[in-house]
Amino acid sequence: MKIVPILFALVAATLAPASPVAHDITLPAAVIGRTPQHIGYNTSQNIPGSNASDWIEYSGMTAARFWWPLAAWPDDPLRPPANSPDENLQNTLAAFEHARARLRRDPLAPDAADWPAHEARIAQIFGGGRSGMTGDCYSLSEFRRLGVDILCPLTIGARNALAGGRFPLNHPDGTPDWISRHAYWRGIYLNAFYLARHYDIRRFQLFNEPDHRESQPITQEQFLTLVQLGSDAVRAAIDDVNRLYDRHLVPLISAPVTAGLDVYLPRSGRPDTRDAARGWGQFTLAAIDDDYPGRSLPRRPLFDQYAFQIYTRDPRTIDRQAARVLTAMRADRPQGIPPLIISEMNVSTAAAFLKTADTLDTPAYYAAFGAIAAAYTRIGLKELYVFRFTQSANMPDGQIKKNGTHVIDQNSPLQPILRSTKGAEAARLYTRAFAGGLDLTKVPAPDALPENLSLLAAREPHTGQGRVLVANTNPTQRRLRLRLEGWSFPPAAPWYVEEVSHRAHGAITAFGVLAPDNTVTLEVPAMSNLVLRIDPAIPEKPSSLRQAPRDNGRWRIGIDPPPPPSTGWIGVSPNTRYTGTTPRILRVWLETPEGIPQRILGHTVIARESPPQWLRLRPGESEKNLLLRIEPEEPGQPPVTPETLDILLRDQAQLSGSLSSPPRT
Repeated sequence: MKIVPILFALVAATLAPASPVAHDITLPAAVIGRTPQHIGYNTSQNIPGSNASDWIEYSGMTAARFWWPLAAWPDDPLRPPANSPDENLQNTLAAFEHARARLRRDPLAPDAADWPAHEARIAQIFGGGRSGMTGDCYSLSEFRRLGVDILCPLTIGARNALAGGRFPLNHPDGTPDWISRHAYWRGIYLNAFYLARHYDIRRFQLFNEPDHRESQPITQEQFLTLVQLGSDAVRAAIDDVNRLYDRHLVPLISAPVTAGLDVYLPRSGRPDTRDAARGWGQFTLAAIDDDYPGRSLPRRPLFDQYAFQIYTRDPRTIDRQAARVLTAMRADRPQGIPPLIISEMNVSTAAAFLKTADTLDTPAYYAAFGAIAAAYTRIGLKELYVFRFTQSANMPDGQIKKNGTHVIDQNSPLQPILRSTKGAEAARLYTRAFAGGLDLTKVPAPDALPENLSLLAAREPHTGQGRVLVANTNPTQRRLRLRLEGWSFPPAAPWYVEEVSHRAHGAITAFGVLAPDNTVTLEVPAMSNLVLRIDPAIPEKPSSLRQAPRDNGRWRIGIDPPPPPSTGWIGVSPNTRYTGTTPRILRVWLETPEGIPQRILGHTVIARESPPQWLRLRPGESEKNLLLRIEPEEPGQPPVTPETLDILLRDQAQLSGSLSSPPRT
């Protein structure tokens, strides 16, 4: 086997030279909070037969915001079935509460709801009826299989709540229409019951962006009524699922789901005057203890999490809004404010992207993702959802939503994912590094860092692994020397760096060991996101490095391996036969010898004479008899010629030694 030279440093292919002077940054181990418990995406339908599940798993998302459309509600206008005791409901609060109690006593009774018709409708919309599925919605069944929690908006829109709509809350004279309110309450209850029963869904929203201009017909009071009725219905449904099926689901309702954080406060001088006196957030938070008849129930709040939505690529916007709004919230509710979540975020709206040729592969946009993610994490968000997972073609004139992170085949009925953008890879690095409520550690304040540099640091409490996000939105390369103060890593603890930049698509581009003075020196490319991971223990295993043998145009791993490593890496490097003149992004799959895909391993960027980029195997994966399948990421590109690539295998133990000279096979 020939000797393959390997470089273990970040090598700039087309960047300007690094600054000769490193920026020294101290990262203390002091814990100042938690990272988001859930990081996920707004998602569209996962069509049976598509490859969306492979990409969902690869993304690392721990939660998904999945809209439950009005078309999936019961076909009837949500009135009780004919000849049921509630068919002739009287228009009073007492009759409403009597019907509410009757449904809750036995929600599965034949005269309570037409469940077969409801379930058939769901199956028709979402492609149900496949072997091994849970419930009737393929998308939710796949999320459940993959261990992804769901945030489900159950919204009817503003016009459906007004006169002439499907669920008018009030009569023309302004008095409550309790028959219509019962129809709305019943619809929320039946849907929430179904979703909790089949998929353990407990996170719900009841309106989206009431402050948006498209919601203008609805008043703050009407919005509050929808949330009050809906919140009561969701809590009742989950309580009943717990009672009937011995579950222990805890409802998490989020509101007001505004288009912005600063709309917590009043706004003036605008054509829309609905929040001129009191901001949408202030109005909603003031009613957090009030239910639909106006009773105060402080032990059963109206909502559990404060939700908002922002699109920006400037972290300073987030910092400014958060400082002002959190101060106001704490003053308005000194007994404590609910946790914050952001249910839509991205570096741009789809509408703004229509005005430019830029995309999520443009450096100014994908590099900003890490910067805004760091800003959101610093303000203590409990959950974060990127908008959105795929680029659907539902803009005016059939235009594509370019703020979707994954490109799909618009011409296929299955809408398979064709590739990930660099924005998707930036989101993946952040998600996989910081989801799970890790110990958030202190970093210098933004104004104490070099301009256009953002940092985020955390420690995984179970393994002790340190994780640092570096977002460089500067047009020049930088050198950073990170000093880890009080982290208690052993001498020569191993570290590695994952990178999204012009030269990397999420792969590992650098290895090293902690210097004797507890520092890590990084060369940070211009317009890039890096995630540094530092392991707390040095493996005691002997190091190994070998080249993967080819097998009919693919590469084998796990054939006669050395003693199984705890973690392994696969390196992809062009050899002297490679003649390409421009960098190419390659996607690497693991599959069985029978050709069955196991999972997307990652992406590497190759160019002539470029060093290998590495992809991480799961513990024990290198013991398996698996094959690598390598294909171009860009649709329509010529296939990969196996003879032009070298595939290298290594284990974690190599990281504990000096990397000044290349290891040998």
